[in-house]
Amino acid sequence: MDSLSYRPLLLKDLDAVQQLYLQALDAARDALAKVRVNEKLFAHTMRQMRQELLAQQRYLAWVAEADGQILGYIAAVIETQASLFEVSRYANINEIFILPEYRRRGVGTGLVNCLQSQVDALGLEWLCVQFPKSAQGLENFFNKLTFESQAIEMRKRLGA
Repeated sequence: MDSLSYRPLLLKDLDAVQQLYLQALDAARDALAKVRVNEKLFAHTMRQMRQELLAQQRYLAWVAEADGQILGYIAAVIETQASLFEVSRYANINEIFILPEYRRRGVGTGLVNCLQSQVDALGLEWLCVQFPKSAQGLENFFNKLTFESQAIEMRKRLGA
């Protein structure tokens, strides 16, 4: 992996990123994450969403590649949160995936570092991430990168 490099995601990368995204869904333990009624429509919708966010300059995404192959990617969306006293903008990581054979080799850390530098350069105060309670690996990964838990989300299923 001598030729490992990181760069911002380009429009030409969207199909490769979609394939990685599908691999992540297929590997998910959540059965609902694997349900896709219409594969072509799903892929088209995801591509269109990413394109629109890129055009709005709200989609911050990086890829890790070696020898022309994308090994992983990370993506965050710039969000705005308003309260009675202030309006704040932050980046929320909503996608991260590394090919299984390249995990635990620093690829994910490199992607987070690239994204963090971009978020900092944009003057955003926070880089956030949410994931299911069952994702212990992600929790350990982000803890090592000095992310701190800021909230606990609780849910109650109704009507079932």
